[in-house]
Amino acid sequence: MNQNYFAAYREKDKLAVFKHALDTAQKEKRQQQKMDYDLLIKEGDGYYLVQLYLGKNGESSAFMYIGHEDSAYVTTKEAAEELMNILKE
Repeated sequence: MNQNYFAAYREKDKLAVFKHALDTAQKEKRQQQKMDYDLLIKEGDGYYLVQLYLGKNGESSAFMYIGHEDSAYVTTKEAAEELMNILKE
């Protein structure tokens, strides 16, 4: 996990985008690919370490839980675009 983070999101609208992307992503078996972002997600008293591959324009994105790199959770193209808008601000 990269300790040099560039952003922390607390705004409800931005958190809702991340939550929606994770909730609607479809699990797939896939090879590990180069990930773009390390995410530390806090929910209640728990923490999740997640890596994100941010798809290019028109592509889906993929989340992988650290320690479970044999499976990825692939987002819709629309969710990927919303994530891109937040992360590229």
